[in-house]
This record gives sequence, C-alpha cells and structure tokens, in this order.
Amino acid sequence: MMKMQNLSASTAAVVCIVILNSCSLAATDLTSKPGHATKPKAPAIKHSAGYSSLGWRPSPALRVRLGVLNQFENYAIRPPRGYTQTVTNRGAQTYYYWTGDPHDNGASPELLIETDVKLSGTPMDNQTLYAEEVAKTKRQYLAVSFSPFETGTLNGLPFFRTYYRGSDQRGFTHHGVVYVMVDGTEVYSVTGDDTDPYSDKTLPIMEAAARTFQKPATEQ
Repeated sequence: MMKMQNLSASTAAVVCIVILNSCSLAATDLTSKPGHATKPKAPAIKHSAGYSSLGWRPSPALRVRLGVLNQFENYAIRPPRGYTQTVTNRGAQTYYYWTGDPHDNGASPELLIETDVKLSGTPMDNQTLYAEEVAKTKRQYLAVSFSPFETGTLNGLPFFRTYYRGSDQRGFTHHGVVYVMVDGTEVYSVTGDDTDPYSDKTLPIMEAAARTFQKPATEQ
C-alpha cells in the first residue's frame, strides 16, 4: 500500500513537471512570434549642440569672448575679440574677413562672410544653395566631407548650416561650419574655419560669432 502511495506521488510530481514545462514552452513560443515581439523604442532625435526651437544662439560663456557689433551692408555681426578685419570685392561678391593670430603651423582661424548677388534664374532653395556650398568648398580642399544641412534661425533670420572637414595642399586638416541665408537676390554665407589641433578651441568661438548675425539692434 505504501509503495502504491509513493508511486502515485511520484507520478503526480512527474505530471506537474511536464505541465509546468509545457506552460513555459508555450509562453516562450508566444513571445517569440513576430506578432507578439516587443517593439524596440524609436531612437530619440538629437539636435546639434546649441540647438534651440527659438533659434541658434551663442552660449553666454562664448558671447563674452566676442567683440563689438560690426555692421556691414544691411546686417551686423560680433566677430571674435582680437580678430583683424579685411574686405575684398570680386565681381558681384564681397568678402568680409576676420582673422585671428597665426598658429605655430602658420595657419590662422578665419571667420568669413560672403555676400553674393544672384542674377540668374536658378532657384535659391536650401538644397540648391547647399549643393553650391559643397561644390565651392570642394574646389578649396583636396578631400572634404559634409554633414547634412540643418535649418534654424539666427536672431529671427532663416538660415541653414552644415559642418565640414577637409584637407588642404599642405596636408593640414581643416574643420569648418557654414551658415547660409537668402535675402531677395542676395545670398549671405558665414563660414568659420581652422586647422587641427587648434580648431577644437577656435571653431566654437567663430560659430558663436556667426550666431550673432543680425539686423542691427535685433540680437536676442
């Protein structure tokens, strides 16, 4: 009689184990089916440093390293403090340069504003202007790569921007940022450029200067 009870208990235990294993397998099979798989979360969209829904603005820490407001044509900008300004003309294009002290390698940080009067019927949409900026910079450097353009505002003015990295004939690696805006038949581009290893410190200052581009007395 005792043997029969032990046998029944053993049988019941085996049955329970089988049932539990079956339930576990069923649960595993259920979650492994495509229709029941846990969907991964979409990656969060991240903007470049300094992005704001209200516009691109220089940080307070960099703003104090900028000079006084310089007016040119119908606009103004605060260049990096201590940079020297020069102006040149080439046909319909005018170039405003602000150049910093030369580095040990002979290169200098340079902030450039180029104004170009467009007299052709070519549409001046962002994609066209971006392609023009890419082509222009590729003529300047032996090898260069660009980030996709982003859109935003500088003191209420609509701009797009792109970052680039390229090498020149001396073998120096350049890092730069370009902001571009259309005003009627004129295109304004603001470019900050410097070489390794100095660009890590100078490019943020030049980009802060670019972000002060404004109609006079409208800086936010």
